[in-house]
Amino acid sequence: QDAAPIRPKTMNYIHSPSVFNMFNNLVQSFMKDKMKQRVHMHGDDMESLYKEIPKEILPKDYGGDNMSIAELTAYWKKKCEDRRDFLIATSKMRSDESKRSGKPKTSDELFGIEGSFRKLNVD
Repeated sequence: QDAAPIRPKTMNYIHSPSVFNMFNNLVQSFMKDKMKQRVHMHGDDMESLYKEIPKEILPKDYGGDNMSIAELTAYWKKKCEDRRDFLIATSKMRSDESKRSGKPKTSDELFGIEGSFRKLNVD
């Protein structure tokens, strides 16, 4: 949880199998209190989910008022296809390091030399 590159605001699990619930209980014993409060196990109780996530943004498949998952998938697929040229162009963008001022920094300069060193006595 400390090394994660993201900080989730909440994690909601629905219709999870009992094995996952047991695994989650084990993992939660190692979590900090703040993270434990962000994990919500709803099981089949959708009303408790609606208290965490508004029905307006949930897909119809989960009892919400938004489009179904299939409709959302088709919508975003079309949106990506419409912007295909832009997405391909941005994926090919690179920085020109020859224009960067100063000499490039190595990992040793940024983080120091890795490893452990001990004094070696040579006779």
